Amino acid sequence: PPDERYGADLHVQHLQRLVSELGLCNLVLVGSSLGGGIVLRMLCVPWSDRPTLLGLILEGAAAYNHQIPLMMRQLAAPAGRLLMVEWIRKQAGKLGLARRTVDRSIRRCFFDPGTAAPDLADRYLEILDSSRAIHAYRETVRNLVPADMEKVVQRYCHIDMPTLVCWGQNDQIISPLYGQRLVADIAGAQLTLIEDCGHAPHLEQPAR
Repeated sequence: PPDERYGADLHVQHLQRLVSELGLCNLVLVGSSLGGGIVLRMLCVPWSDRPTLLGLILEGAAAYNHQIPLMMRQLAAPAGRLLMVEWIRKQAGKLGLARRTVDRSIRRCFFDPGTAAPDLADRYLEILDSSRAIHAYRETVRNLVPADMEKVVQRYCHIDMPTLVCWGQNDQIISPLYGQRLVADIAGAQLTLIEDCGHAPHLEQPAR
């Protein structure tokens, strides 16, 4: 059912409930990549007990329809279902297929892969060594672009808070051109392009 899918609306509902149950207010919302798209959606759909929001930071945000990265498409494809089978998943690990795939993904996300934390690949592999994690990942990718995406995009112009849009200038996952589009759609938003940086500025250029 739509309200039980690993889609944007489910993430939004959980975030709104989290903010409400913790009694948070005077927030600066920060969203990176898919998280940026989810935060934007959260601001553009009904929010009954919305707290005071002081600002918004969007980092390489998945804010529009764009090409989904190959690794994500492969996991969501029918062949990716094979990874739900434990012995196949273990065999892929023994053959080094999983590590090569994760390493390739990290290389695409970073301008300089040498700046990635030494254990980053191991952490991802540990997460993916679970049929439940694979299931959640596959379903998230399948529901990545909401059917009403364009309607939400049209509401960006109603966002009424200070907004910083930051982007790695060398982002190979989501083009910095989308950052320029965001500052055009959100009144008063400011764009900062970070040199020598890929898709994860908070990991690659944390000081900036």
